[in-house]
Amino acid sequence: MTTIWAAGTESLQKSSASRNLTLAGNLLGHAFYSGLLVYCLASWLIYKLRYLAAFLPYLAHYRAV
Repeated sequence: MTTIWAAGTESLQKSSASRNLTLAGNLLGHAFYSGLLVYCLASWLIYKLRYLAAFLPYLAHYRAV
């Protein structure tokens, strides 16, 4: 009885550990993709702001003329 019980609890612990590892892997995967998305959005926004800052004087000049 004790060996069956020990084997059952060991199996349960292993499945619980593998489930926790899978959960951690999924969270890391989601964190990676959300970080990549934030990076892309931030770089696009910085690009647009730099573009606007570079061409704003030209736009102001043409508007004044």
